[in-house]
Amino acid sequence: MEKLLTLGSKFMKNKERMVARLLQKLEKKKTENGTCQADKKKKAVELARIQNKHKKIKVALKKESDAWKEEINTLTAQLFGHRAICNYVRNNTIAVKLCTRKLLDPALKKEPRRNKP
Repeated sequence: MEKLLTLGSKFMKNKERMVARLLQKLEKKKTENGTCQADKKKKAVELARIQNKHKKIKVALKKESDAWKEEINTLTAQLFGHRAICNYVRNNTIAVKLCTRKLLDPALKKEPRRNKP
């Protein structure tokens, strides 16, 4: 009986030491988890800030791009559109050529190529 009691006592001490080590590991893991969660929150805030900045830049870039596209369209229309001065041009060949630029512009003269069947 005493032998059994000694074995039980050793077993119990062994398990108590194991529980103490596991509790230390658990506390260490809790601390690591807390640090990790704090870092995760910081990174989430930083990511949100960067995404917001990216969104603002993207909106500003699109706005500027649209303005430039509008400017290109306006200038293209002015370049190839009818100008009031052309109403007063008579027989000056250079002036006539400039006023009929639409007909002389090689980019506008080209017809699209058609694929042969």
